[in-house]
Amino acid sequence: SVLGPLLSIIYITDLDRGTNGHLKTFADDTKIGQGIGGLQDRDSLQRDLNLIANWSRRNNMALHQQKFEVLNYKLNSTKPTRALPFNAECYQYYNPEGDIIDAKYGVRDLGIYLTEDGKWGFHIATLSTEAKRMAGWALGEFRDRSKGMMLTL
Repeated sequence: SVLGPLLSIIYITDLDRGTNGHLKTFADDTKIGQGIGGLQDRDSLQRDLNLIANWSRRNNMALHQQKFEVLNYKLNSTKPTRALPFNAECYQYYNPEGDIIDAKYGVRDLGIYLTEDGKWGFHIATLSTEAKRMAGWALGEFRDRSKGMMLTL
């Protein structure tokens, strides 16, 4: 029915109220992003995360904190720059319980694997591995390998 998604959209219309970051929502997935140039920007994004957590409590909507992920796009940074001791604290965020949210090299979003370097290698490798696994399963389960059977699979 159309009523469920419509009510959901109406219910979450005020989710981004007061946030500075770019909030994107699709179905039950919400992402927030912001350019981070230093600790002040990091603190702003952490405030946004806290605002969203407070909103969810006020609206009796549970957040699945085990699904929280951080993806740091670092397109123009070099390895030596990332290794500086103060650099890590610019990219560290906390969930509502105060635990550090794990930073990931790559995350899945709507079927596409995004990585911190913005390259497609991780996406292609992951999908290739999945395709090989599925092909191995299909070939192991079916004895008939005729052209018609293979095209049907």
